Amino acid sequence: MKRMTNRQKWIEHNSKLYGDKIESLKEIVNRQVKSTGSADQFTSDMLLALISGRRITDKMVACIDNIIERDNPKYKAERYKWLESITVSYTHLRAH
Repeated sequence: MKRMTNRQKWIEHNSKLYGDKIESLKEIVNRQVKSTGSADQFTSDMLLALISGRRITDKMVACIDNIIERDNPKYKAERYKWLESITVSYTHLRAH
Protein backbone atom coordinates (compact mmCIF):
# COMPACT_ATOMS: atom_id res chain seq x y z
CA MET A 1 0.00 0.00 0.00
CA LYS A 2 1.43 3.34 -1.07
CA ARG A 3 1.68 6.04 1.56
CA MET A 4 0.12 9.42 0.70
CA THR A 5 2.31 12.49 0.86
CA ASN A 6 1.20 15.58 2.72
CA ARG A 7 0.52 17.36 -0.58
CA GLN A 8 -1.67 14.48 -1.77
CA LYS A 9 -3.61 14.63 1.48
CA TRP A 10 -4.25 18.35 1.01
CA ILE A 11 -5.29 17.81 -2.62
CA GLU A 12 -7.79 15.17 -1.51
CA HIS A 13 -8.96 17.36 1.37
CA ASN A 14 -9.51 20.36 -0.91
CA SER A 15 -11.32 18.32 -3.55
CA LYS A 16 -13.71 16.91 -0.94
CA LEU A 17 -14.32 20.16 0.89
CA TYR A 18 -14.30 22.58 -2.06
CA GLY A 19 -15.34 20.36 -4.99
CA ASP A 20 -18.26 22.58 -5.99
CA LYS A 21 -16.09 25.70 -5.83
CA ILE A 22 -13.42 24.02 -7.97
CA GLU A 23 -16.01 23.17 -10.64
CA SER A 24 -17.44 26.71 -10.58
CA LEU A 25 -14.00 28.29 -10.91
CA LYS A 26 -13.10 25.93 -13.76
CA GLU A 27 -16.27 26.99 -15.61
CA ILE A 28 -15.51 30.67 -15.02
CA VAL A 29 -11.90 30.34 -16.19
CA ASN A 30 -12.91 28.31 -19.26
CA ARG A 31 -15.56 30.89 -20.18
CA GLN A 32 -13.04 33.72 -19.80
CA VAL A 33 -10.49 31.93 -21.98
CA LYS A 34 -13.09 31.25 -24.69
CA SER A 35 -14.33 34.84 -24.76
CA THR A 36 -11.09 36.81 -24.34
CA GLY A 37 -8.27 34.36 -24.94
CA SER A 38 -7.02 34.60 -21.36
CA ALA A 39 -8.34 34.27 -17.83
CA ASP A 40 -8.29 36.69 -14.92
CA GLN A 41 -5.03 36.11 -13.02
CA PHE A 42 -6.60 36.19 -9.56
CA THR A 43 -9.32 33.70 -10.51
CA SER A 44 -6.72 31.39 -12.04
CA ASP A 45 -4.55 31.66 -8.94
CA MET A 46 -7.46 30.74 -6.65
CA LEU A 47 -8.29 27.73 -8.82
CA LEU A 48 -4.66 26.65 -8.83
CA ALA A 49 -4.49 26.98 -5.04
CA LEU A 50 -7.51 24.70 -4.67
CA ILE A 51 -6.38 21.98 -7.06
CA SER A 52 -2.69 22.01 -6.14
CA GLY A 53 -3.28 21.17 -2.49
CA ARG A 54 -2.52 24.51 -0.85
CA ARG A 55 -3.97 25.14 2.55
CA ILE A 56 -7.02 27.36 1.99
CA THR A 57 -7.58 30.18 4.49
CA ASP A 58 -10.93 31.71 5.43
CA LYS A 59 -9.98 34.84 3.51
CA MET A 60 -9.29 32.77 0.39
CA VAL A 61 -12.68 31.04 0.72
CA ALA A 62 -14.37 34.45 1.01
CA CYS A 63 -12.57 35.63 -2.14
CA ILE A 64 -13.53 32.48 -4.03
CA ASP A 65 -17.17 32.87 -2.96
CA ASN A 66 -17.03 36.49 -4.13
CA ILE A 67 -15.66 35.45 -7.55
CA ILE A 68 -18.44 32.89 -7.95
CA GLU A 69 -21.14 35.33 -6.77
CA ARG A 70 -19.99 38.03 -9.19
CA ASP A 71 -20.22 35.54 -12.05
CA ASN A 72 -23.93 35.10 -11.34
CA PRO A 73 -26.09 36.53 -14.19
CA LYS A 74 -28.42 38.23 -11.67
CA TYR A 75 -25.47 40.05 -10.09
CA LYS A 76 -24.17 41.07 -13.52
CA ALA A 77 -27.58 42.47 -14.51
CA GLU A 78 -27.84 44.51 -11.30
CA ARG A 79 -24.30 45.80 -11.73
CA TYR A 80 -24.98 46.74 -15.35
CA LYS A 81 -28.06 48.75 -14.28
CA TRP A 82 -26.04 50.50 -11.62
CA LEU A 83 -23.22 51.30 -14.06
CA GLU A 84 -25.71 52.70 -16.56
CA SER A 85 -27.22 54.99 -13.93
CA ILE A 86 -23.79 56.22 -12.86
CA THR A 87 -22.67 56.76 -16.45
CA VAL A 88 -25.81 58.74 -17.27
CA SER A 89 -25.34 60.90 -14.16
CA TYR A 90 -21.68 61.46 -14.95
CA THR A 91 -22.27 62.44 -18.56
CA HIS A 92 -25.15 64.70 -17.46
CA LEU A 93 -22.93 66.46 -14.91
CA ARG A 94 -20.09 66.76 -17.38
CA ALA A 95 -22.35 68.35 -20.01
CA HIS A 96 -23.25 71.22 -17.68
